[in-house]
Amino acid sequence: MTTKKVEVLTVKSQAYSHAASANTIYNIAKWCLATVSGYPVKDSIAKETREQFYQGYRLHHSEIYEAKTSIDDTGKEITVTVAMAYSYTTNEFGKLKDTQPKLHKAVGAVRMASDKYCNTRYTRILAKGATILKEGQPRAPRQTKTVREQCAKYCDDMEQKIKLHVGKESENKATLDTALLTLTAFKNKMEELLKNIN
Repeated sequence: MTTKKVEVLTVKSQAYSHAASANTIYNIAKWCLATVSGYPVKDSIAKETREQFYQGYRLHHSEIYEAKTSIDDTGKEITVTVAMAYSYTTNEFGKLKDTQPKLHKAVGAVRMASDKYCNTRYTRILAKGATILKEGQPRAPRQTKTVREQCAKYCDDMEQKIKLHVGKESENKATLDTALLTLTAFKNKMEELLKNIN
């Protein structure tokens, strides 16, 4: 009698699998960079190439997707798999809405789930390629503003907001003038405090 070996999952074993899968994605992205025209820029990849990506993703999705059992428009029980859902052309699928609405709904649910799965995988492989391209590139130095520049920008923004809001909400010019005078006094005070800074 042969005893089936039971795999014991641990945090360590799962971490190993995670690291291995991450390395696999990295290698696939590197291959795509060397082989696939336009990659990883989404709009630069040919439609035919994108469809090949999706065919591969659907193939895997069909292996892990739990097929749904539904009742079609004739009362017959059917099992809708990923392969079955995509056996219809776009036009054929569209016509089902009028001819067999229940089947259309069941097939549509599977197609929607599969499209979501494929879109997620495709987005991630594009992102990984973009990340690889940035490897080794020096980061642009961060532009930091001086305290004086930050205060000046704050006062300019406040002036625009005062003119916009106070000017709209009140027809009394005195209200607007008072607010602007207060802001000017604030700016002058800040200038005094910042004389010895920057």
